[in-house]
Amino acid sequence: MAPIHLPASFDQPAEVARNWPNGCAVGEGTSYAWLIPAEADPRRRPHYALITEFNHWLYRQRPDLHDVYPAPFDEHRQQLGDWFLFSACRKYRYDRHFAVPLLSSWARGRP
Repeated sequence: MAPIHLPASFDQPAEVARNWPNGCAVGEGTSYAWLIPAEADPRRRPHYALITEFNHWLYRQRPDLHDVYPAPFDEHRQQLGDWFLFSACRKYRYDRHFAVPLLSSWARGRP
């Protein structure tokens, strides 16, 4: 587990945290699995860069990104996706499989 994943797993709504009392556990049915789905993205579309729960959490932790990408689910979606893949992945050294949903969305086509 990358260091950035631990605070993300503990910073969850109370009803979610109750289901996953062990924030260090990995695999199906753990907070680690919660970080992958794109439920945070209210405007999911098959041909748009996907914003995952983990990406959205990381965005919320970085106020500087709010200035650069004020509309992460709209007009700045693609640029924010680029940031996750090319900057955040390197800076935070998170597991590569956290980039798979975004990369897959790109493979289906960029807007």
